[in-house]
Amino acid sequence: MSVTVWLIISGVFLIMELCTFEFVMGWFCFSGIVAMIFSLLGLPAWVQALVFIFLGILLMVCLRRPLLNVFLKYKRNKKTKAKKQKRVKGEKKNGC
Repeated sequence: MSVTVWLIISGVFLIMELCTFEFVMGWFCFSGIVAMIFSLLGLPAWVQALVFIFLGILLMVCLRRPLLNVFLKYKRNKKTKAKKQKRVKGEKKNGC
């Protein structure tokens, strides 16, 4: 496949990831870029397609859960910090 096809595929998966933000489609964006590099090297289309599929699945299985945990932990800490700041501000106003 041509470089343009892989760029379009990667762009579509990137847009889908930005719409969902579930850390599922972004991995296929990266694997599309790797397949594009393989296309530049002149490898056959079936090799490019296999790299795209297997690398996307491998990245999703190996990295999705750890990154999602980091994101959720950051989000929880941010909410907890905001609640604590509200309490501190409220206590100062009451004179406690």
